[in-house]
Amino acid sequence: MSAQPAPLPPPPAAPPPAETGEGLAAYLAAFARLAGDGRAAQAQDEQGRLTAPYPGMRSFSDSESGVFFGRRAPVEDLIRLLGQRQIIIVLGGSGSGKSSVVRAGLIPDLRLARAIPGRNGRWYVASFMPGRRPARELLDGLWRDLLASAPPATADKAVRVAGGAVPRDAARAEGPGADALREAFHAALTRDGRLDVAGVRRFASEALGEIDFEMNGRLRGGAPSLILLMDQFEEIFKPDVDPAERDDVLALLRDVFEAARRGEAQGFYIAVTLRSEELHRCAEHPALPTVVNSSFYLLELIGEEALRDAIVKPARIVFEDWTIPPPDAAPDAPVAPELVTTLLARSRDIRDGLDHRPDQLPLLQHALRLTWENAARRWSALPAGAPVRVELADLPPGGPATPAQPAYLKECLNEAAGAAFERAVAAYAAIARVPKAEDEARWVLRIVLVSMAQRDDRGNWVRRLLKGAEAARIAADAPGSKGQRRDRREALEAALDELVRHGYVAIRHAGQPFGEREFEVCHEALIRSWRLYGEWLKEAEAVTRALCQMVEAASGLDPSLLKPYPRTPAGLWAWLRARKELAARDVAPVATREQLGKVFCPAPLFGHGWLRDRVARELAARAAAGGG
Repeated sequence: MSAQPAPLPPPPAAPPPAETGEGLAAYLAAFARLAGDGRAAQAQDEQGRLTAPYPGMRSFSDSESGVFFGRRAPVEDLIRLLGQRQIIIVLGGSGSGKSSVVRAGLIPDLRLARAIPGRNGRWYVASFMPGRRPARELLDGLWRDLLASAPPATADKAVRVAGGAVPRDAARAEGPGADALREAFHAALTRDGRLDVAGVRRFASEALGEIDFEMNGRLRGGAPSLILLMDQFEEIFKPDVDPAERDDVLALLRDVFEAARRGEAQGFYIAVTLRSEELHRCAEHPALPTVVNSSFYLLELIGEEALRDAIVKPARIVFEDWTIPPPDAAPDAPVAPELVTTLLARSRDIRDGLDHRPDQLPLLQHALRLTWENAARRWSALPAGAPVRVELADLPPGGPATPAQPAYLKECLNEAAGAAFERAVAAYAAIARVPKAEDEARWVLRIVLVSMAQRDDRGNWVRRLLKGAEAARIAADAPGSKGQRRDRREALEAALDELVRHGYVAIRHAGQPFGEREFEVCHEALIRSWRLYGEWLKEAEAVTRALCQMVEAASGLDPSLLKPYPRTPAGLWAWLRARKELAARDVAPVATREQLGKVFCPAPLFGHGWLRDRVARELAARAAAGGG
């Protein structure tokens, strides 16, 4: 993932006058250094604190709790529910803010307030997203969040308590999170290649107690507690997930639920965020409906007053941190009241005009991030002593829509995402060193982005994880590409980094080699609202459908009719072009041939290898649906 802002401490009650505005000066100096290459959100003040108060389209992190506003009521509801149960499943539509409420609301509250009766010790947090290998991701999350940064001796002891066989010199391995200890940890919590559910529960009690004692000693206020966040849990139902690992993670959920009923598993809590659109998938797995029915919390859409807080209070916190007094006594200071009124009106318009209403929140946060960056550029040119605030004029351009028009927030996304795409194209072309590098960059990046989306079982577009190795194959499949694969991979990496910096793509496993990283669009609202992206998806879907129809129709033909052409998409297309029989017209009617002509031509819209894999996945999905 891209760098996340650090928490903002409360402002001093009475800052010395000499310090007034020093934080802003340091921030603007850093902003000027970083804004040119799209890293403005990483600008820091003089104490090294990241101070962009709006995350854009991504979720808030737990380190951003200081600028997370507008969701106090659901956070208090979740705290209350955790006093009654050990599993909570937060339901809401994509874009409703589930992850932010848990990460930036619930978790910091648990760490600071210890608000659960009887749980007075330190709260530990581990989180993961299921991905393709949910059991592996769960263990990686436990290791990363609880042991990787612990002293090697502490991690060594915790792994031994969990039942791991630790190599003799593992505790002396260089740096925290040594490979030997990590592998021993994984081995301790698996049995015959499967997740050891009882072992995970044992780790959450016995091994966590050892960690807590080693790190806090006599300062402990009571037994520690662990909350395990299973974020974006709907991923576990996707077709490319390892089925055994899916079953193991679901078994852990059921096990902790039943143990809590028996009064066991004390101190082990699980928080799940789940898209309400995927709730029906839970009914496909035995005993899971019982867990869901006893544990869910439906997150309501954010109201207008809470939206006002989400607009105004993050900026106010930063200004207070910089010891800048408000320029006036207006209740919305340091945000101009006309800016607040405009954003609230456009948010209301976009909510009422969208098929997917929760998208109002990510679209608003996207505009707020760009507005903040524009304000920072303007502040840099202000004369000394001029009032500093966030103005209506700082709003980003919305293409054909002005801030007074209902479609403004959506058009703002289209304008900014298109500009970021072009910057990614330029980054690719600067490294690729091939003829017509910008044309190739657009070809590659279009297919890469299309590969980050897929239809769910209800026909809606959702995120899809794209492995770096798969993205590299797309680049290698570019028309006319021969050799220079390393240049293309490095060019693609630079282009994706550009999209990450601008907040439209996110990375998982960022520390791994490029081929092992996983890329995804930052939010499904990008898929739903960026028109150019939608056009690419429709185009790819039409071509894929035509190829699937051709392959399925040809499967019923007498093989002798196809000789000497192989029964592959490319082979069948060559046969269609060479033959004029009625059978050929039956396999590919005119409308289908028009789509196929976009592929099997001197300048194809899509690579043949990419389409081959896509058609194979589509045909497998159809077969599975037919069998169900």
